[in-house]
Amino acid sequence: MPKMKVLKEVTEHHLEEEESTIFEQARKAVSEQQAHDIGQAVGKTIQ
Repeated sequence: MPKMKVLKEVTEHHLEEEESTIFEQARKAVSEQQAHDIGQAVGKTIQ
């Protein structure tokens, strides 16, 4: 079980790093309207 805890922690840390990098780049690359439109499209897909 300790290996799973370590795997979980490493994965969460990696995701946090990736999300901060990717979201920062996305904020620079798309307008607020484009971000809104993307969010709407994703929301429809999830439903």
